[in-house]
Amino acid sequence: MKEYVLVEVSEGIAKLTLNQPKALNAFGLDRIQIFSETLIALAMDKGVSCVIITGEGKAFCAGADLNWLSGYGKSYGEALHELTARYHQAILEIRRMPKPVIAAINGIAAGGGFSLALACDFRIMETSALLKQVYTTN
Repeated sequence: MKEYVLVEVSEGIAKLTLNQPKALNAFGLDRIQIFSETLIALAMDKGVSCVIITGEGKAFCAGADLNWLSGYGKSYGEALHELTARYHQAILEIRRMPKPVIAAINGIAAGGGFSLALACDFRIMETSALLKQVYTTN
């Protein structure tokens, strides 16, 4: 299985790529944990002065992985509650990062992916990228 989070560091700039393109880089519990731990490691790395977050493929991040939610083995509500708690931790890691964090939005950023982009200090977008919150349309 490919690593979910890829990290490349060059000249003090860390590029963190969400690498689950078939799932539009959506988060399951294991993936959000890896993402959070990677952010903590980059915050502590004295050789890194800036972090860029992007997504592999056609999406930045589609938020929660609905396939993961339905297959987690707990009720949908319990699974979502657990995922959301870990997700909020990742957002906190971005906000308290002592270095600038840039969202390089290469495609759809929906739901939690939109929130992830908003948590960053700066956002740059492809002209074809789309920001979408859930529960705002029928």
